[in-house]
Amino acid sequence: MLLFLKLLLAHLFTDFILQPDAWVENRQNKKFRSPYLYLHGLISGLLSYLFVAQWDLLLIIPAITIIHTAIDLWKVCQKGKPEVLFIIDQILHTISILIITILILDNWQPFYQQLISLTNQIKIIGTVVAYIMILWPSGILIKVLTRKWRDEIETNRTKNESLNQAGKWIGYLERFLTLTLILLNQYSAIGFIFAAKSILRLNPMQQTQSRKYTEYILLGTLLSFTITFIIGMFLIYVIGIKK
Repeated sequence: MLLFLKLLLAHLFTDFILQPDAWVENRQNKKFRSPYLYLHGLISGLLSYLFVAQWDLLLIIPAITIIHTAIDLWKVCQKGKPEVLFIIDQILHTISILIITILILDNWQPFYQQLISLTNQIKIIGTVVAYIMILWPSGILIKVLTRKWRDEIETNRTKNESLNQAGKWIGYLERFLTLTLILLNQYSAIGFIFAAKSILRLNPMQQTQSRKYTEYILLGTLLSFTITFIIGMFLIYVIGIKK
């Protein structure tokens, strides 16, 4: 784990601290003809070697350099949503670092056994299922339960009154943070989330928000908190996540 974290730290330094915006733009414009594409990859390899500090492992430099460069080249050649490509890019980098870590240790069996043992633990599986439930199925359930009020409101509102899909992502973050705080036994902090959302949504300066819209937002928020709270209590008292 220490070796993996050192390589991951080197990657984070390379991608987010030591990489100027001009290099990124140059790669986007020139693709494989950009010298910064290869310089960035080389810096990643050298930094990984320095962070690992096992001087006999010189192969880290070419391995990280080639793989990092290849992943970045793949990314700049793709056409799609930048946020999706960014996530895929970081996942590929993380997977490659994990594979290199296993190859350096020359023993993948302990990692495989630990992974299997984790997937067999009811607390871990239960927590993963809970987070998936509060993100996607809960959002659909809230949307279904509030449909008739939403249809009533949207007939009197213009499309420009809110950001596209902002409400959906606010709901995701709201339920994710609420469940996390419940599991951390930080119930008082949940009140701050509720208050912050209420202040934002019920801002008296926003004249476009009618009483019906305010009531609709409050109803959706309470439904969101209620569903998340029930799932959190199920994790604590049925699954025994805190025992």
